[in-house]
Amino acid sequence: MSDTDPGTHASFGMASSPLRRPGDTHPHARDFRTERMPADQQFQNTPYPPNPHQSHPAGPLPMPGSVRVVRVLAYVAAGLVGLSTVVAGAASGPEAVGAALGSSLPVIGLFVCALRFASAGPWTRTIAIVCASSMILFGLGALGRGIPSGIVELVLGIVLVVLLSQAQVGKWFRRPQN
Repeated sequence: MSDTDPGTHASFGMASSPLRRPGDTHPHARDFRTERMPADQQFQNTPYPPNPHQSHPAGPLPMPGSVRVVRVLAYVAAGLVGLSTVVAGAASGPEAVGAALGSSLPVIGLFVCALRFASAGPWTRTIAIVCASSMILFGLGALGRGIPSGIVELVLGIVLVVLLSQAQVGKWFRRPQN
């Protein structure tokens, strides 16, 4: 078979292609100016499918208010942990600092997760829920030992778990990443 024979390149689907122009000498020559992409591949490389009700393409999803509240609460809790650690160290020495940091591990983990909320995926939400649940347990333990500040950790942990368990928060953490 010769190069001009239509059967030569039939396995590539180009020989009988309507996109070949008269006079093209190369069997795979295509006119990209008039070529149309199939409808199912049209938006394959875009991060979001087009919304038929918008005249402009959809942008990144905004962070829900619940996630912002969780992030702010995590920052405030971490600040309070830092302050209480410094006060404990000044008042009672290094043993008190170790006790303060040891009882604050869930808050520290939540703070690290909160730093990654804007760019991380669903695993960040899961770890934040585990840290907030640990805060509930640590708060109950503190209340059991007669430490009144355990109520703050208990209530904060409950609020964080409730906020992180909302459906819109889950959708936001499962959004496509760039």
